[in-house]
Amino acid sequence: MIIAKHIQLVAEHILISDASFTLSTGKIYGLSAPNGSGKSTLLRSLAGLRKSDGGTISFSDLP
Repeated sequence: MIIAKHIQLVAEHILISDASFTLSTGKIYGLSAPNGSGKSTLLRSLAGLRKSDGGTISFSDLP
């Protein structure tokens, strides 16, 4: 399970502000949004390749 709470990502401008969601194990999810809206940046943050500027991400209830 992945739990993201109040994620904020900032570069030259705010990319993502106050995003929260829970992804359950064994499910398939999709991410759809316009170009330049921060989809890849969010996935990089979930993968640990980019540090979020706010909020928390935990995996299976581990910080």
